[in-house]
Amino acid sequence: MRLKAGMSSSAGSTRRARYLAAAAAGFALAVSAILVSFWATYYTSPRMQAENRTSLLVEGAASLTLTLPGCTSERVFYSVSVTSSSPVAVSLEFLRDGRVLRTVDLGEGVSVAREGGLLLDEPPSEAALRLRCGSCTTRAVVSVRYSSVDYGYLLALNVVSILSSVTGIALLTVGAYGYVAAGRGEKGGAR
Repeated sequence: MRLKAGMSSSAGSTRRARYLAAAAAGFALAVSAILVSFWATYYTSPRMQAENRTSLLVEGAASLTLTLPGCTSERVFYSVSVTSSSPVAVSLEFLRDGRVLRTVDLGEGVSVAREGGLLLDEPPSEAALRLRCGSCTTRAVVSVRYSSVDYGYLLALNVVSILSSVTGIALLTVGAYGYVAAGRGEKGGAR
């Protein structure tokens, strides 16, 4: 009789250890799903930046072009700072294959500084800072932040996140429930 009880206790401990391992694996998968989804959120954010700093002598009009390599987002954020020896009119154009998508008038003066964001009709391939004055020397800083996303990679991230989440929650639930039930079964069997 004692031998039988010892074997039952050993089998119950093994079963509880398996349930505990399943719960731990489920927890690890659920945490990894959360981390993958955080990475996907960061990956799609406007983390790319194109910037140009220059000094220009403007006689009538001049422009400063900034290419936006790999831009896949219609949402862009810009920051422009221009100082000039005399009043200068400043505007920023967003272009796609030579076509103007949107022009933003940034103002006129000896010092112009603006920041903002735009939602365009399609992703731009470049931005152009346009300067107009009779004759002036300017210092300009223009930067544009945008997203560059490989949608195949993003799809893979989302699939991994979903599968890890569902599998992790299932393993965590079954493991935790089985661990508790096996513990109650051992206590009930010991009586």
